[in-house]
Amino acid sequence: MYHSINDDKNPLSVSKSNFEKQMVYLYKNEYRTINFEKLNENTDKKRIIITFDDGYKNLIKNALPILKKFNFTAICFFVSNHIGKYNFWDEKKKNFSKLNLMNRKDIKNWLNSNMSIGSHSSDHYNLKNISEKEKKRQIYEPKLFFKKNFNVNVDYFSYPFGQYDDSSINTVKKY
Repeated sequence: MYHSINDDKNPLSVSKSNFEKQMVYLYKNEYRTINFEKLNENTDKKRIIITFDDGYKNLIKNALPILKKFNFTAICFFVSNHIGKYNFWDEKKKNFSKLNLMNRKDIKNWLNSNMSIGSHSSDHYNLKNISEKEKKRQIYEPKLFFKKNFNVNVDYFSYPFGQYDDSSINTVKKY
């Protein structure tokens, strides 16, 4: 699970060289990437799912070429109302560093490169801290957005801040 692949000093970032070393390790040790649909298939092969949260623009330049080099796939979980913007949800953190998010063209490039997409909510709110009505909107509306704008059915959800409650889980399962 990654966020940013960049040589900056952002705590969310893994350097490009470190990311490549990790992919080399996986490749040399005969790991192969799969998507979530194949998670329950019985196989004796080493399998891994590579995920990225938030949809940072630097993934297009820094992660995608490395993934392609090893014929790996990945899924990126996007914050649908902030595509083409930046990581506003981190602004109150100490040592905040602004990171740009992928725009629609970048997402098309991601998809055209055999990568997958998922939802990270509409606005990256902590689902434990919002009303049931807002929770439903945060979980359901990205599905509509990605279907309308990219003709993609989004079936996977990554919880913002890794935070959830029973209601969040039930809403994700429902939609």
